[in-house]
Amino acid sequence: LAAPDVLCPDRREQVLSLYFVSPITRLHYVFAKLMGVILLLIVMSVGPLLLYFAGSALLANDTAGFLGSHGVDVGHLVLAGVVMSVYFAVVATTVAAFNDRRAFATGTYIGLMLVSGVAAGIIVEGMRFSGHNRFALLDLGELPVEVARWIFRQQLMAQLDGWVYGVACLVVVIAGLGLMTWQYGRGGE
Repeated sequence: LAAPDVLCPDRREQVLSLYFVSPITRLHYVFAKLMGVILLLIVMSVGPLLLYFAGSALLANDTAGFLGSHGVDVGHLVLAGVVMSVYFAVVATTVAAFNDRRAFATGTYIGLMLVSGVAAGIIVEGMRFSGHNRFALLDLGELPVEVARWIFRQQLMAQLDGWVYGVACLVVVIAGLGLMTWQYGRGGE
């Protein structure tokens, strides 16, 4: 929900042309805004988990034993947090790139997540035909969560392979980056 606050005011106030008289390009502008949202999400998602992990390690009776048996979880925490942060930042920033009002961008993002989740749930849970579980990939809010489950070797919801969710996340990220590049590369505000 932070992405609309990053992009929409510049579009609404029509100050993008002021930015682009400096030596930055439109793609530099979008990349900088996107990286700001990604870093914010990484700090908000990975930071508390690492703090919790460090506290658990320090409070354990055998700190070295705890770190020895759970040390690999730190890498999983960071990887899952980065995947989720990049994914949600790209989706939210893409939605915000096509809106000039924060409320509309926020509403569009929430609607996109809800509608895709409901549609995927209806098809996966309510219908029975060959390959119906593949429609779980339509749930945009659940894709990175399933990748995180795969990273932690947990049971996946739709019984698909984890790499399928990873590829789906990658496709959504590439599509989002492409849409943002197209939107800001057109030259119009």
